[in-house]
Amino acid sequence: MDSPRRIPIRRSLLRPNLFMGGEKRIVLTGGLLAGVLIQSNMASFITWCLGIGIFVVVLALARKFAKKDPQLSEVFRRQMAYQAYYPARRGLTAPAIQRKKKVFGR
Repeated sequence: MDSPRRIPIRRSLLRPNLFMGGEKRIVLTGGLLAGVLIQSNMASFITWCLGIGIFVVVLALARKFAKKDPQLSEVFRRQMAYQAYYPARRGLTAPAIQRKKKVFGR
């Protein structure tokens, strides 16, 4: 008999999609906040320094978090959608439980 067929799995399909070393959503949000701060008062040197400082800190934290979990924000969003408590139900025909709306839920 022939040996089983081998299919190569490309590394590019498994790697997380990161931007500047951090998760794309977090880095772009930090850049947007820094840009809004800079644009709010362009004449001030202090706001330029503060905006660039905020972006550097956000980028450093995003890169640190991406080393531990490259899908941090997606995992957090999914976790916030879960209920705090799932009561036992008798069967499929049991009445539905009324859920309280969460602040961070979808």
